[in-house]
Amino acid sequence: RVSSLEAILEVAPPCDSEETPVCLRALTWEQAAEMASTGLIELGGHTHEHPILSRCTEEEMRDEIETGRELITQRTGRAPQLFAYPNGGAEDFTTTVQTAVANAGYTAGFSVINGFAQRDQNAFSIPRYGAPESLTLAEATVSGAFETLKEWRTRSARKAATV
Repeated sequence: RVSSLEAILEVAPPCDSEETPVCLRALTWEQAAEMASTGLIELGGHTHEHPILSRCTEEEMRDEIETGRELITQRTGRAPQLFAYPNGGAEDFTTTVQTAVANAGYTAGFSVINGFAQRDQNAFSIPRYGAPESLTLAEATVSGAFETLKEWRTRSARKAATV
């Protein structure tokens, strides 16, 4: 965990250093509170020290989820409603993890599994896409073009396998 590494290595993460370029520094709590106060964005939860929750005991999991939520609430004045699973792969958020996130007061949980949310989607297993590097890729992503291509490839592969 981050705090353990800081103690062992006796160094602060580079994102907290004055030597780090401003554009690469972590958001400050003051900046987070200012952003949250606008009501234009939602600052979501993620955990306190970024462990892979499926590898934690239930007690560690609860502590990580709840401590992270409490800190955001205290520092910004707004309780986060949305949660992003650390790593976010299918193996990183079990049903036990999803239940712990719901029990902590969150209304939804997001993975990093590519896909669009469906109307009947489990609110604690929502797929998403990362931010594309260009406007063209962003347009292709939100239009569903990549999902359509993936579906065509899957159908073609199945068809070829039956021939």
